[in-house]
Amino acid sequence: MSLVLFVSHSSRDSQLAEDVAHLVDVGGEFKSVLDLLHLEQGDAWRPQLFQWMARCHAALILLTDEAVQSNWVLQEATVLRARQALEPGFRVFVVVPPAVKAAYPARWKLFEPLALDEIQGVRSDDAATIAAKIRPALQAMIDARRQTLFDRLSGVLGDILRDLVDKPHTLADVSDHLAIRDAEWTAIVGGNDTLVDLIARRLCRGDLGGYGELRDLLAALQSVGDKDLLQRLLTMLSSYWVVPAAAAFFPTACAAAPPRLIAMRASKPDFLPLRHLERVYRPYAIVPEIVPLCGGNENRVELEAQLVRKLKDVLGYDEGDLSDEDLFALLEEDEAERSAQASDAALPPRIFVLLPGLVVPALALELAKAFPMLVFVVSVADANVLASEWSVARCVEPALEHSDELRRSAELTRATRLIA
Repeated sequence: MSLVLFVSHSSRDSQLAEDVAHLVDVGGEFKSVLDLLHLEQGDAWRPQLFQWMARCHAALILLTDEAVQSNWVLQEATVLRARQALEPGFRVFVVVPPAVKAAYPARWKLFEPLALDEIQGVRSDDAATIAAKIRPALQAMIDARRQTLFDRLSGVLGDILRDLVDKPHTLADVSDHLAIRDAEWTAIVGGNDTLVDLIARRLCRGDLGGYGELRDLLAALQSVGDKDLLQRLLTMLSSYWVVPAAAAFFPTACAAAPPRLIAMRASKPDFLPLRHLERVYRPYAIVPEIVPLCGGNENRVELEAQLVRKLKDVLGYDEGDLSDEDLFALLEEDEAERSAQASDAALPPRIFVLLPGLVVPALALELAKAFPMLVFVVSVADANVLASEWSVARCVEPALEHSDELRRSAELTRATRLIA
C-alpha cells in the first residue's frame, strides 16, 4: 500500500492543493488524499474526513490567507497535530507563506497553541517548491516505516480472523455487520477488499457513538478470537469513542507553551473530561496522571492548597515529606526535561488537572498561569465565557452532550461484558 498524505486546505485553495497532490504522487510511492479529489457528492463528509485523518501516514497543512480564516482547517490542524503528539513516526508538514501571520494576527493566535512553528515548514506557496520539500521526507518515512494505530488495529483483527477461511458461516455472520460504502478509500490506496481491512475501516469510521452493532460484531468474533486479543481490540478502539475535536486538544495542549488550559463545552461537566482523557491515551499505552479538584469552591487560595496536596499525593509524598517549594522545583525540572526532549514520542504526558463544576471559569485560567507546568481542563456551558482568553485557552467544539456520552459509555461497557 502507498504511503498516504492527507492534505488540509481551504476550499479556496483547491487548485494549489490539487497541484501539490499531483506533484507529490508522481512515481506511485505516495498517495495524496484531499476532499476535492476523493470525496464524492452526497457523502457524509465529516465522518469521512475524520477517517482519512485517522488512517493517513502523514499530513500537509496549507496555511494560506484563506486557510488561516477557516475554522475547519483549524480543527483539522488540531486533530493532525494530536496524532503527531501521540504516534511515533507520524509527520505533519506546514506551508505558511511569510505574510500570513502579520496579515491575520488575531486568527493566527488561534493556531499558536498547536506550536506549528516547531515543525517542518515551507514558506513558499508554489506547488513545485512544496512538493520538492516534502517528497524526500516522505521517502524517509517509507524507509523507516512505522505502524499507525490503524495498522496495529488491522494486525490484531488479522490475528483474530486468520482461521475464518475454514469457517464460512462465521465469515458470513461477520460480513453482515460491514454496512459501509468504502469506494473512496479503495480509490485512494488501491484495491484491498480483504475482510480484515473492511472491518478495520468500519470500526475506525470516526463516529462510533452513532451506531450499536459493535456488540454484534464482537459476538461473532468470539468464536474465533480469544479474550486477550478481543480486549486488545477494544483498547485500541477506545480512542474512537470520543468526539475527535475534543480528543485532539489534550495532546496538543501538552505540546503547547504555557499557560495550558482546555475549555470543554459540555452540557454537564461531571465525568466528560476524565472519560476523554482515558480513551485518548489508553490505546498508546500511556497513562497520564489525572488530578481532579472539588468543583464549586471559588476561593483561589483554597483551590491552590487543594491542588498542592493532591500533587504531593500523586507523586507519592506524604504531606510533611516535601515542601511546597520542593514540589514546584520538581515540577519545573520535569518541564525542563520535556522541553529538552520535545521530539521524544515516548515521553509521558503532563499532569492533567480537572476542574468540574467551577462556577467562575476565569479561575481556571488563573490557576493555569500559576502552575505553567500542568494542563488544566474546565467544563463550560457557554463557549463564550472565556472568549477573550482564546489566545491561551483552547475551546473544544462542538458541545459534548451528556446523553451522547452516556450512549458511548454504555456501548463500550456492553462490548466489554461480551468478552469478560
